[in-house]
Amino acid sequence: MYDFSKQARMLALAIDALKSIGIYEDASLGGGTALSAYYWEHRYSTDIDLFIDNSNTLNDIRTYFASLHVKYDIRFPGHYVEVHLSPSEKIQFFETSPRTKSPRICTNLWGFENVYIESVEEILTKKIRFRGDKGNTRDIFDIALGVAKNPLFIQEAFEYGAFSKEHINALIKTLEAIVISQDLMQIYEMEIDFIDPAPQYKELALNAPKFLLEKLLQAFRA
Repeated sequence: MYDFSKQARMLALAIDALKSIGIYEDASLGGGTALSAYYWEHRYSTDIDLFIDNSNTLNDIRTYFASLHVKYDIRFPGHYVEVHLSPSEKIQFFETSPRTKSPRICTNLWGFENVYIESVEEILTKKIRFRGDKGNTRDIFDIALGVAKNPLFIQEAFEYGAFSKEHINALIKTLEAIVISQDLMQIYEMEIDFIDPAPQYKELALNAPKFLLEKLLQAFRA
């Protein structure tokens, strides 16, 4: 349903970089693109995210892309590296340890063999842990769909220690702010239109803030 040819091109560049540096085995494709391209086909996604279970590699990644002498916009805030190929093409590299029991699988994707892809639980756990307070439309929809497919996911991940009560509370607070604000809900709905949810998920996508908030309150504040 969705065209991921640009993302496949970016993954090829990322694989070349990771293999050249010698950290391919430590890296996994994650984020919304992995969710949609490999697991759910639920929405449009633009960039690709690589998560590296190895410290002190980001400077090597920046140096590698700089050495290609191509006019990429390379950004290095310190805790991740962004490589902008164009205004609509971005590769992000993060250093972080796995958070779940089964953090990744090895599979084939877009013609590439033996690609490491984060599990659904790992992807959603990272969204809750690191971005729960951001109010990102894509994250809210992704997490809500994860809960709709596996109602026990968040409780099981919490009990495993994948994230803390503080992370849950931050997500709840963010969702409450969106749900009670007509302006924020309008922005949310506009952004949902942009990511073009698959028809079978459109209703959930539009109601994801309220749906997810209700599920979290039932599980953690009952």
